[in-house]
Amino acid sequence: MCNQWCLEFSKRALGHLGSPSRMLEVGSLDVNGSVRSVLGDAVSSYFGVDIRPGPGVDEVLDVAQLSDRFGEQAFDLVASTEMLEHCFDWQGALFQMLSVLHPDGMLLITTRSPGFPLHDHPADYWRFEKQELERLLEPVGVILELEDDFSLGWPCGIGVILRRRRDGQALAEWLAVARRHQVMAVDRVRDAFTSTNSRFMPFHEYSPHRACAEVISALGLARPRVLDLSGGAASRLQLCAPRLDVLTAGDAGCDCAVAVDTLERLPPARQDALIDRMAAAAKTAVIVVGTLSEAIPLEPLPSLEVTVARLERLGFEVAVSANGHTPWLVPLVELWRRCEGSPDVWNALAPLFAHANRLFAPLDHLEPAHRRVVVGARGVAPPVFPPPSVEAYREAGRRWAEWWATAAPLFDRVARAPTS
Repeated sequence: MCNQWCLEFSKRALGHLGSPSRMLEVGSLDVNGSVRSVLGDAVSSYFGVDIRPGPGVDEVLDVAQLSDRFGEQAFDLVASTEMLEHCFDWQGALFQMLSVLHPDGMLLITTRSPGFPLHDHPADYWRFEKQELERLLEPVGVILELEDDFSLGWPCGIGVILRRRRDGQALAEWLAVARRHQVMAVDRVRDAFTSTNSRFMPFHEYSPHRACAEVISALGLARPRVLDLSGGAASRLQLCAPRLDVLTAGDAGCDCAVAVDTLERLPPARQDALIDRMAAAAKTAVIVVGTLSEAIPLEPLPSLEVTVARLERLGFEVAVSANGHTPWLVPLVELWRRCEGSPDVWNALAPLFAHANRLFAPLDHLEPAHRRVVVGARGVAPPVFPPPSVEAYREAGRRWAEWWATAAPLFDRVARAPTS
């Protein structure tokens, strides 16, 4: 089972393959795509197993029976896309796939991340985070590729390609440790497929919420409880950081209070009231992200100086950083608005906008920037992010050129398409 991102990620294995290569695909039933189409011609032999018969399945076999069926070290490449979250015994499934993998062979895995909707095919149990999957696999191999899936515009899945080390930890020892490792279980209510967790998130919404998530992570709080006062019953912050305990109402007992693109929508008197409410609710930190005027106040925009001073009077130590790098934010917002009203155009270009989230968000703190991220903290120092380097600006330019080289022909094609 695959999606388009899985197929694109799987192509990266081609650059690491030796020859000849014996390949096993675990969970090979072709429901909406198979890596056989990407890797089948590059290997000397290809065998697909699944618990159900159908297209792409050479043999019906449970993952728990791999080593009994094939013996140890039988394959040079083992691939499993979008299957691991459906295995109740996910540790045993990884153990079996590693067991039939030859030393120096490769394991290719894609799976879903916290926040991804429930999808019972036939059951759906777990969600994996990129860092925890990396830590889990490093004792037995070298990570060659590791990437988030941004198909929904936020990190909704993970891909990893690992080369099995000859001197890696013995698999029996590794399994004993893995058995004690807990990942996020699917909540059948929280993760039901709804407009909240399936909606595409455009870059101008994703990047500031991701910045908040990064600040909260840098504070080093254990299981922080967050009040999101950005407006609406659905929290964008929850999509960017599904492990956070996020509330959108109530004021008591929170570690952090967050407001994204909210302060500037309020008259001055209500701006002060919102800051006071956040300060009263938050034990540790207040995070305000938005368009704040600097130097000379510009009505009706709130003043950065006034916002910082108010937080300092309320007992917070304050740090300010940038968000919304103007050279790409302005065209991305304009392109999004032009596409938003046309479902056909939006569907054609949604993967391109999702790709922009992955490329640009890590460097969205560069100046010139549209927004400020104001962090007030008490009891801990507010996170201070390092100033951008010349190399970061060069990388930003390279990423924008790469994205636009792909985007321009698609936008041109859409613009020239006849309208019905």
